[in-house]
Amino acid sequence: MPVNTRRASAMAGKAPSSPANGTPKKGAKAKQSTPATHDRETPPSTPSSSAKKSQPHATASDAKLSSTLAYPTSSTKGFSEEAKPSPPAKSKAKTKIKVKKLQKKQQSTTFASSVIGGLTRLIAVCILAYALLVCPADEKEANPVCLTIMKYKSTVLEPYVFLPIRTFAAHPLVAPQIATVSPYVARVGRVSEPYVNEVKHLYRHKIAPRVHMLEIQARPYTMRVQREIDERVMPYIRPVYHFLVDCYRVVEPYLMHIIAFVQKQWADNVQPHLTPLWARCSDVASRWFFTNVYDPSGDLRRKYVDKHIGKMLEKFEEMSDGKPVKGADEDGSSIFVQAGAVPDATPDSTSEAAAESLLRKRVVEEEPVVAFMPGAVMPPETASEVDEDDDLDVIAFLSSLTAEPTTTTSVQPTETVSRMTPEERKGDNAYRRADVERRTAEWERKLKVECETQMKQLKETLLAIRTRAANEIKSGDGALGDEVQGLQEQADKGIDGVDKFVKNLMKKRAGGAEKVALLENIIDKVRKKFEGYAVGVNTRVQEWWVEVLNEEDAEVKKAADTVENLAGNAQGDIGLSWAFLDDVTHLEWKRYHALAGSAKEQADTYRAVANGTHSSAPENPLSLALSDLQVELQDIMIAFELTLADTRSQAMRFLFGHEKSPEEVARDGQESSEGKSSEGARQPEVSILPVSTPAGSADPKVSAAGAGEGGVPEYGETSPVESDPSATLTPVAALHEEL
Repeated sequence: MPVNTRRASAMAGKAPSSPANGTPKKGAKAKQSTPATHDRETPPSTPSSSAKKSQPHATASDAKLSSTLAYPTSSTKGFSEEAKPSPPAKSKAKTKIKVKKLQKKQQSTTFASSVIGGLTRLIAVCILAYALLVCPADEKEANPVCLTIMKYKSTVLEPYVFLPIRTFAAHPLVAPQIATVSPYVARVGRVSEPYVNEVKHLYRHKIAPRVHMLEIQARPYTMRVQREIDERVMPYIRPVYHFLVDCYRVVEPYLMHIIAFVQKQWADNVQPHLTPLWARCSDVASRWFFTNVYDPSGDLRRKYVDKHIGKMLEKFEEMSDGKPVKGADEDGSSIFVQAGAVPDATPDSTSEAAAESLLRKRVVEEEPVVAFMPGAVMPPETASEVDEDDDLDVIAFLSSLTAEPTTTTSVQPTETVSRMTPEERKGDNAYRRADVERRTAEWERKLKVECETQMKQLKETLLAIRTRAANEIKSGDGALGDEVQGLQEQADKGIDGVDKFVKNLMKKRAGGAEKVALLENIIDKVRKKFEGYAVGVNTRVQEWWVEVLNEEDAEVKKAADTVENLAGNAQGDIGLSWAFLDDVTHLEWKRYHALAGSAKEQADTYRAVANGTHSSAPENPLSLALSDLQVELQDIMIAFELTLADTRSQAMRFLFGHEKSPEEVARDGQESSEGKSSEGARQPEVSILPVSTPAGSADPKVSAAGAGEGGVPEYGETSPVESDPSATLTPVAALHEEL
């Protein structure tokens, strides 16, 4: 029983619900046992005769085993579809692998989305901090980032965020509450102002200078990083940027057409249907709100709140004795009593409020009581009306509470002004004069201290910038050291090239005139190449010098702006106070305008300190360092010209020493000497740097370099320029003459 017996034993445990006699279930379609069935389920091998002989025995044993295990076999036609074998384990393993891969992909997607969300929030916070700390108030002085934020504020925040908030704050039910809270907010501001000023003072004098020095120390590294970015990164970014700009210019007309089409479709097809839908939805939402929120909350208020408010009103009437003011009817007395009530007051505050209301009653007893009654307040209801309509009673009570302080404050100043005598007016003017003079003196003192502080910081900053630049020149590191080394290498390379050419020229079999022409041609090419490189060195040194001057200009402008802003704040604080005085004089206005004048004079002093024309200007170590660099570069150029002339003269001797007659040699020697003298005459005595030699320098190298007689130019002056191609280009210091 090779096949059917094994199948019956394997499937016996999977059909416990089959009948015990081995017949198939009712309604199940049994499969017929045919040789084809056995051929499909058995391995594809040719059956032997022994297998054919044992087939009846296998069938009998199958029937017996199936009757024992209560499961149909193929021979009894009981193999139903419920007894089909389960799917193989390989497909289950594949399904598990797919599920695990899907879970890993979801986890990676979740992690990536969380990282992107965190970066987005961080960028938003950074932009907000940048807008609050850096962006100026004037739109003309704003950079592109601040200008974008301002445009967003004017087009989105103002109409859609700030305007609804202002409208809500101006609502009749909200504005009195804000007016009630405003005095306390102002008092908190006045109390906290000294502490805030102390913190600002500590930051300005303790923290800001140290942060500023750290910025100065880190500036060389940031400039180096910026230079590396410009040299290594920007060459790859610029082509991509220009390509994207070109693509945008090509796509922009189509985008404009698409936007116009979408707007037209929105206005014609969507908005006409959306507006009625929105109106219908808002109507349904409002009805739902009144039905499910407003009315139940009103019932709860009437049930739990109005009882306590009624008790509070009775308590207030008892404390104020319930006596009406003279000339007022019952309604007026009830309104007056309610105006002095505070719903959430403690017993102590309640007694104080009652005493205050009585005091006001005595002060303005001669005037009609209507002056204390808010015109928009509804008269209080009687006891029966309260039972009928509690909502109106509570609204009138709350309105009287919010309107009472406003009307009281509006009446009392009128009383004071109308009763002020000339003597009192004079005393009030004297008091205001003393106050504005005290504030003016305080601002003058602050301005003086700030000017001295900025002067000290500016001197330290200028000295640090110049010392750092001088050390960069002396150490030979950085861009300037590379320029000097590159100029020397270029000179050596040119001389070596001429020497090799002369050696090769000696081996050629050509006429003397042809060799001389070739030699002169190669010497001219080497000289022009070297002079072109020298002009490039000059340009790069000037660019470096411009960076240093721009750094100094930024510090000068920062100090001047600080002083001028302080003077502007001072004038804004005391200007109206001086204007409201009755006896202000021309000299006092002159003192007022002197604040801005002194700030401007101090800004000019800062520029003079940076120029070096002020008596207290710090020493400039950068001038001597630049002079040394100038001498070094000039020596390289002179050595190149002398070596080149010597090489030419030696080549001439080798070319014509044994090939010409004495007369020709003499004539060529005379021409050679004249050429040599002309070459010596064109030796460059020019300045390759934007500064000249320091005045009074006794160094022969400096004087021989032809640096000029005018000494080191001051901050804003120009240096002499020679007519030689390798001479200095337009002096960079002239760009800062406006300082």
